[in-house]
Amino acid sequence: MNKENQFVEISKKIWAEQPFPAERFNSVSKINFDELQEIFIKNDLNSFKTIVNDLAKGNFLIIKRCFSKNEIDFLKKTGQNLMASKESSFYKMDRKIPNFWRDITSEHSHKYGVPVVKKSMYFFHWNGEDKLFELINKRWDIIKILGGRESSFGKSTFPEDGFIDRIQLVEYPCGTGYLAPHQDPDHNQRCFISGYMSKIGVDFKTGGFWALNKNNEKVNLEDQLEVGDMGIGSAKIVHGVDQIDDQISSNRWFLGLYTNDSDCVKNRITLEAPKVKIQ
Repeated sequence: MNKENQFVEISKKIWAEQPFPAERFNSVSKINFDELQEIFIKNDLNSFKTIVNDLAKGNFLIIKRCFSKNEIDFLKKTGQNLMASKESSFYKMDRKIPNFWRDITSEHSHKYGVPVVKKSMYFFHWNGEDKLFELINKRWDIIKILGGRESSFGKSTFPEDGFIDRIQLVEYPCGTGYLAPHQDPDHNQRCFISGYMSKIGVDFKTGGFWALNKNNEKVNLEDQLEVGDMGIGSAKIVHGVDQIDDQISSNRWFLGLYTNDSDCVKNRITLEAPKVKIQ
């Protein structure tokens, strides 16, 4: 068994031992990305087990300093270039589709699993975005292992294989951008995976990411997030994005990573609204 397989098997076992997926946010854990890498380099199985156990029990893990300022600028520019070069459009993931973006306004919102207003940019590995995927996969590989998957899972698959990696860059526009409470599917990956490209109090004033605690209260976590951080939590934790304030200069950029069921899968599983009353 090679080193990666050893970590994967440990993670799989921890997640499988949970009687049910965590659906409520517990507390925040933090680690620098360099420190997380060192756990794998040094084969530090005890620290790895602690992180995975905390995730499986509902902790939200903030991975600090995942991206530099230049890397964040590159990600934003990549999204902006896509929006500048193409009209808003939509493609089902049933073949090798092009990268595309969609302006999801309130008129389109009902077509999704939960209400949402955002500008979403979608990227797929077969379209030659090597620099983008190389940058992202350096982080995504490790996070997949934390969730009990091999780093190769979904990385080179195609829609006909039933599941594919998709990079999503998102701009939540001022005054309208939000994402309603939801839970993500956890059959392809145990955790939702987020990257933070905007800072509350600087790029926007109010709104942003929240998670539901055991008292069914929304806990806004934006104050603990810095540009360049990533965050992961059990996919079944109820979470969302409150509406961004209406100041003309405000917007919120976000990175979302998911190994999706393709549209070649009958009755593909997507996010869903929670069956809970939120305080």
